[in-house]
Amino acid sequence: MGQPQSVVEVKPVSKRTRPPKRFNDATLLTAMETAGKTLEEKELSEAMKETGLGTPATRAAIIEVLLKRGYILRQGKSLEATGKGIQLIEVVHAEVKSPAMTGQWEARLHRIQRGTAQLQPFLEGIEDYVREVVGKVGKLPPSGGGRGPAPEPRAEPATSEPLPPASGDVAEVLHTRFGFPSFLPNQEEVCRAAIAGRDVLLVMPTGSGKSLCYQLPGIVRGGTTLVVSPLIALMEDQIAKLKARGFRAERIHSGRDRAASARPRSRI
Repeated sequence: MGQPQSVVEVKPVSKRTRPPKRFNDATLLTAMETAGKTLEEKELSEAMKETGLGTPATRAAIIEVLLKRGYILRQGKSLEATGKGIQLIEVVHAEVKSPAMTGQWEARLHRIQRGTAQLQPFLEGIEDYVREVVGKVGKLPPSGGGRGPAPEPRAEPATSEPLPPASGDVAEVLHTRFGFPSFLPNQEEVCRAAIAGRDVLLVMPTGSGKSLCYQLPGIVRGGTTLVVSPLIALMEDQIAKLKARGFRAERIHSGRDRAASARPRSRI
């Protein structure tokens, strides 16, 4: 070290930068599993370490949904973003695309689960965040070929009619039909609010029992409950478990035969 050196020769070399290799199914699943581990803030990285993006049961289904909706396509073994997929990435707000947001939410949810943070301020923060992000999106152009603004949608009239009565006590149904001795944190409060007909925004970490929070109120209230989910694998899993417990349940999604989904049923 510290010794002078002589430059013998200098010449330019013409080369082209190679792009990184495209994802295939296996490498994309791994990237989803490890997403967020590169976050500099330790708490955020720790919060995502156990889950990444999605869960083992839903990651493959997410990729299939992207393929079916035309956001990506297969080129041999590789996955390639389509023009539609690239446009979606461009229009989605940068904060929504960041793994830091997922890490922050997971970290806060873990603190709520441990009892070191409150649920209500977190929900209020999410509401404010959604308003802020939506407010940053440009308004759509007028419809009708520029003949003027689209008419404002009419607000639905408020109603004070009582909701139909529940068909049993929520704790009793939890024990007798689902076989659980007690609720997990926040489940009972959310279930009773939904049974009472109140609007509910629920955000819970993976594995904390979110599914029961709409299944149980639907069963207690009676009638037909419609659940909309983007995850086919999760849908199939929940339907199988509900049927195994003796509940009437069915699903409709793009992975099923159209005739089977359209077959009339007297009761679901």
